[in-house]
Amino acid sequence: MRLAFIGIVPAGSLFGQSAAAKQRASVALQQASVRKQAESAGIVPLGTRPRNVLAPECDAVAEEVVAPLIDGVAKAQKLQPKLLRAVIERESAFRPSAVSPVGAQGLMQLMPATADEIGVDNPFECPNP
Repeated sequence: MRLAFIGIVPAGSLFGQSAAAKQRASVALQQASVRKQAESAGIVPLGTRPRNVLAPECDAVAEEVVAPLIDGVAKAQKLQPKLLRAVIERESAFRPSAVSPVGAQGLMQLMPATADEIGVDNPFECPNP
């Protein structure tokens, strides 16, 4: 016995697409819409933003310098060193003079107000080798 329901179409039959394909297409349209809205507002969506603007006179901090700093902070704050390393790599590429298009500063890309709140005097402070 076959029942027909008006307005209900079995998954996968509409326009020959599977439900998963329709969902992927819908997500792609939503992402494009978010990008367009963000760009018109002067915001760059996460994952599509350009690399941070880096001051040319600042080289990346050497691994032998930054490793003990990361390990010490991770231990003191009860964080995984891999997490801190990933944030620094993504946000500043290990360059202490990095400044983002929205004004975040330093290795961990602190916003000035946040730096003030947590008592950071100089977000650009570069560890000495």
